[in-house]
Amino acid sequence: MAPRAAIVLTLCITALTAQEEVRLVASDGQPLSGLYSAPAGTPRGGVLLLHMYRSNRTAWRPIEGRLAASGFHVLALDLRGHGKSSKDAKGQSVDVSRDLTEDPKSNPFLKMHLDAKAGIDLLVKRGAPADRLAVVGASVGCSIALHTAHVHPDAVTAVVLMTPGTAYLGVPSVEHAKSWGDRPALLLSSEEEADRGARPLKAAMTGEDVELRLIPERGIHGTRMFGRVPTVEADIIDWLQAALVTSLELKVPVTKDLFIDGAYEEDEGVGATRIAIPLAAGKNATVRISRNRKHLVVGFNVPERYLRRNEVLVFVHGAPDEAPAPTPRTFKISFSPVNTERRPLIQWQGTEEGAWKEVPSRDLQAHGKTRERSRWTAEIAIPLSKIVPEDGARTLRLAFQINGQKADQQRFYPPSPAILNVPKAWVLSKVAPL
Repeated sequence: MAPRAAIVLTLCITALTAQEEVRLVASDGQPLSGLYSAPAGTPRGGVLLLHMYRSNRTAWRPIEGRLAASGFHVLALDLRGHGKSSKDAKGQSVDVSRDLTEDPKSNPFLKMHLDAKAGIDLLVKRGAPADRLAVVGASVGCSIALHTAHVHPDAVTAVVLMTPGTAYLGVPSVEHAKSWGDRPALLLSSEEEADRGARPLKAAMTGEDVELRLIPERGIHGTRMFGRVPTVEADIIDWLQAALVTSLELKVPVTKDLFIDGAYEEDEGVGATRIAIPLAAGKNATVRISRNRKHLVVGFNVPERYLRRNEVLVFVHGAPDEAPAPTPRTFKISFSPVNTERRPLIQWQGTEEGAWKEVPSRDLQAHGKTRERSRWTAEIAIPLSKIVPEDGARTLRLAFQINGQKADQQRFYPPSPAILNVPKAWVLSKVAPL
């Protein structure tokens, strides 16, 4: 789904997450019920899940446990008039019929941002970082998510909107979207419904971190995407992990020189450590790691917002003044361009000025049902011997284009368009947009 190059280290972890039914009360006195899932490991942030009209919190079962296993505090909330939040404080049923949505004074959906705010407050009380809170909504849940972010801008860090609308059930989402600003947002929609919601909202949300992903499948409104759109659950989790990252993390045995936006840190002899470097709000952050015989990058977590444009990933061969380790001959790349009707033309270049070289089409495979808009994946071996040295240095520089389009102009699926299996003899030197 997302068009970004990144270096990804994926660990598949099976974890049992603790779940608890919780009771909470909105600021207007409305009793609410939800299912809270505690994070496994170090908390990454908090995620509030808001269901569709005439649905309930159980719609999030395909993803809530996986979110918690990925390190998120998770609350699947029953909105007022739904599920176990169907009664008011007096024990009377909450009317959420469509007839009430015609009058703003009686429209219950215009009060549901209070439900969401109560859910966010609970997540914070349970330990979710207040500056890393995302709301994931489906259908009218998208409207409530945007309304909450409009009324409480400091409470919502990011949103994922699954089939949003412009005015579901009387909630003026376009107006609310105009105040979104520079916060990260992911809009998911089928192509058949995009003009009725996702595209107008994307136009209203003018920030650079707002992304619209269109899906060719039909009949996938809101949480109906689960089980029908391949890997959508993993894609949402990956996007949230990137959107809620507030620092760039390096795990290194010994750190000598670290540069980011001109800032310099020196910390010698610290042993194995994980260092978090705060990222400035600048749009063109550059990370540079100096070559050092003692230096080895074990993990490199780059927030996706720094990989929006046509990226260049630069690697240098480690320990140049020592006997070189055996150098593998290939890099392996996996990606899936979306909406490619025919077998796509994949090209790569070894230097910024070098000619584009075609990847053999025989390595490409269509996954799922082969049809007009199939998804293609490939695991491609690029011989390192073909990489052009830069001034004699053992440096690899890679960029990609598909069907003649640069990486930033092409939609990909799943989130990482390139998973690079980097030989251990090479270490990351720089990540920067062209």
